[in-house]
Amino acid sequence: MKGQSQFITHQKRLIPFYFLATGIILCSLNFFFFWDKDVFNSKQAFWFLENGMSIVPDESVNSGHFPFVGLMLAFLWRIFGINLWIGHLVMLPFALGLIWQIHRLILRFIEVPRSQIALLIVIIDTSVLAQMVMLTGELIQLFFLFLSINAILYGNRKNLFYSLVLLALTGSRGIFSCVMVGIFDLYYQYRYKSAKQVIKSFLKLMPGYIPAILITGCYLIYHKYKTGWIGYNPVDSNWAPLFEKVGLRGVVRNVFIVGWRLVDFGKLILWIVAGYFGLMLFGRKIKMDKKAETLFTLYIISLIVFTPTMLIYKGLLAHRYLLPSYIIFAALVVYFLLEKLKNIKLRKAYTVIILLGLISGNFWIYPDHIAKGWDATLAHIPYYKLRRDMLKYIDENNIPVENTGSEVPNVTKMKYIDLTDDERSFHVKDFDKDEYILYSNVFNMFTDEELHKLKTDWEPVKIMKLLQVKMILYKKPQYEIKEK
Repeated sequence: MKGQSQFITHQKRLIPFYFLATGIILCSLNFFFFWDKDVFNSKQAFWFLENGMSIVPDESVNSGHFPFVGLMLAFLWRIFGINLWIGHLVMLPFALGLIWQIHRLILRFIEVPRSQIALLIVIIDTSVLAQMVMLTGELIQLFFLFLSINAILYGNRKNLFYSLVLLALTGSRGIFSCVMVGIFDLYYQYRYKSAKQVIKSFLKLMPGYIPAILITGCYLIYHKYKTGWIGYNPVDSNWAPLFEKVGLRGVVRNVFIVGWRLVDFGKLILWIVAGYFGLMLFGRKIKMDKKAETLFTLYIISLIVFTPTMLIYKGLLAHRYLLPSYIIFAALVVYFLLEKLKNIKLRKAYTVIILLGLISGNFWIYPDHIAKGWDATLAHIPYYKLRRDMLKYIDENNIPVENTGSEVPNVTKMKYIDLTDDERSFHVKDFDKDEYILYSNVFNMFTDEELHKLKTDWEPVKIMKLLQVKMILYKKPQYEIKEK
């Protein structure tokens, strides 16, 4: 009864956060599939509906891992019909579950009276909130990841048994997340034992991981048998360009980009505050206790697991790959802020500064020639309205979509993006052949040279702007358009 009472009390504290997540998702019910990875989930779901359910879909929609989100969407669409709101509503329980699991993580390190402000600081990160407005699988992966971590922290091996299996099925990052959980589990259980004891005790932990290992291994073997490849198709894959390896210079460049990702969208303020506590640790004004050591180690493990592929490959530098690290680092900084900083006035001042800094991340928009992680910021929200308005303008003025170039994520059949019967699609821009080019600062694939050409040689037919997002339809000077 005591445990049940505590659970209810903790859930009551989370009600404002549940309302926040619910409000964000309800306001997003008509948002179409946005980023290229999310549009791919839609294409997978359509393929399943048209060709039957399969754990290894056709090469054109095969991402190399278990198609968790695609199968889930196809199943729900078959029952309730193909609608955008269905996908958004199915994300709601995972959003609420993630808030619950992050709060449980915080409660292991921070006293109850301060746990709510700690939770606010952690989830107010724009990269976390942005996942709640999109039809993506990130919320699912994060929920099962932190469910697994909490199972270790709270000593619930049964929960760990189930959560690892589901985590592994969420995709390739889910598999990497299982590796992260396993490393942390080994550290947490045997952190104060000798290396010899750790090796002997390692076998005690293995039973909980065997189901996830077996399911993942069997799937990959079966996938190899059906397709001839694992990971990505080296011959004909949608993701092949992303997996191009970079040389030493490319690795150095990627190190700087990953560093940028870690401080981007307002997170710089967390690093500044972390630097302050680093100086306090160095000056021995505060101590690195067991709780801080645990969070710090968990953060380092997350970087060790997720950053190597970001460094050695060309196109795996998205903010979303670091979402676990963002959450854990914020929890670490908050722990020092709320548990180690004794000056109450200074603590309150830092809290306000951090909250304002993180909220400001939604307004960190760089010049057009710098690629931005629009899927990791709420700043992209105006794009949904602008694209619909621009499509309406294009249709009303009889502008041929087939002669209009654009870029990712706007070069997929409209039925996959908007869930309509519209089979039309913009194609990847070709400055020599296209009559029109549809540009938005949300599209990262326009080169500096192409942007210069658009601004100097092409004529803007229609310009639409809303907050920090813009969409411009350009035409070559020799083509004319008649407005109604």
